[in-house]
Amino acid sequence: MIAFSRFRQLLCFVLAVTAAISLTLGIYYWRFFLRPGVAWLVVSVEGLSLIRSTWSLIRKPAFAIPQPVASEAIGLFVLFPFHLIIALLISTLSAKHGNHDHNLGFTMLRVFTMSGAILHMIYTIGLVAIAVLTVPAFDPDVWLRDVDSTPSPFPLAIIFAFAFPCLARRFESTRAFVRQSALPGDQCLPTCLLDCNIHGAKALGRVVPARERVCGGHQCCLMCL
Repeated sequence: MIAFSRFRQLLCFVLAVTAAISLTLGIYYWRFFLRPGVAWLVVSVEGLSLIRSTWSLIRKPAFAIPQPVASEAIGLFVLFPFHLIIALLISTLSAKHGNHDHNLGFTMLRVFTMSGAILHMIYTIGLVAIAVLTVPAFDPDVWLRDVDSTPSPFPLAIIFAFAFPCLARRFESTRAFVRQSALPGDQCLPTCLLDCNIHGAKALGRVVPARERVCGGHQCCLMCL
């Protein structure tokens, strides 16, 4: 199975290539755009996307600077709405009247721009979603971790077991990561005192006054507090 860091680097490379091609085509066909505002938008967003993808790709290998998950997510999220706008407007992209010879070039621009926008949005949503799931499932400080660290800051087996416990129990590789359900109210944990009377009272629906709590102050388990 491909490592997450390799997959991310490959994805950043693809995003950088599509952005570079879109930027080049946008600059070349600038004067043939029917609406100059769209040309400005395409060139600006693709240029920023190229810079972001390239920096994310070479930051650690070339400069030994870790890439925090939060930094990667913020960079993606900032460009997300602009890629969404491009994806919505790209279908209306057309050349000026009388420049039908450039229709092929504009078609290529549409394809690469749309592909880059879709990949960017999928990557953004996927990274944020998996990081949000990692916080309660494994690591509350995942936003500060290096996104390319080894092992990966996103243990997929643990995240899958947290998000889909019923399915995870069916697979040997994820069964061990399924969290056990809480003990019923009438059962004590092994660390409880022998004369603990809290859980039995909870099972009967009776609130035990603080002065009667035998295990009060010992914090024998979360249910005793």
